[in-house]
Amino acid sequence: MINSNQLPEEIKTNNSFKSKPFIGAFAILLVVVIYALLLRPLSGELAALKADLTSKETVFNDLKTKVSTFDSAEKGDGLTEIKKMEISQKIPLGINQDEMIRDLINIAKNNDIEITSISFSKGISANPEIGTLKINSGFEGNYSDLLNFLKSIEQNSRFLNVNSISVQINVLDVTDLKRANFLLSIESYYQIEK
Repeated sequence: MINSNQLPEEIKTNNSFKSKPFIGAFAILLVVVIYALLLRPLSGELAALKADLTSKETVFNDLKTKVSTFDSAEKGDGLTEIKKMEISQKIPLGINQDEMIRDLINIAKNNDIEITSISFSKGISANPEIGTLKINSGFEGNYSDLLNFLKSIEQNSRFLNVNSISVQINVLDVTDLKRANFLLSIESYYQIEK
């Protein structure tokens, strides 16, 4: 039997290679565990982000197509369909007094204002295709409600122009409550039916 001291130096070092396969296997096992614990959940999130990005790109491309359609329509006709719809809401076809009354009642109700009177008359505008509807109306509420009421009139889908405001403040002696009676002269517009 050969004693290990008698072996050449090269053969002695080769015996240390027996533990290296275990180190390599351990390293591979460690990489698999890191992938399973850290990277795999992130890959699920990455897939979700990719799906979200794809859906947003689809929406973006649809909007881009609509914008190009609107741009080409605007260049060709001067008015896009959207602008035509906005104009027809702001200045509807025909007088539509019933709709006007409904709008004023809703605006008043939303702002805690009471309508005390309302009257209509036709007016003349500079444009022969546009008619005016003059509205004289009386309301009752407090001053802050009046301001909110006027803001709501400005935001109404139908164009309303307040020509004059007359306000009378009443103080109730018992409660020192201030109530305002106000008269508004409003002008609305409509397209004359041909």
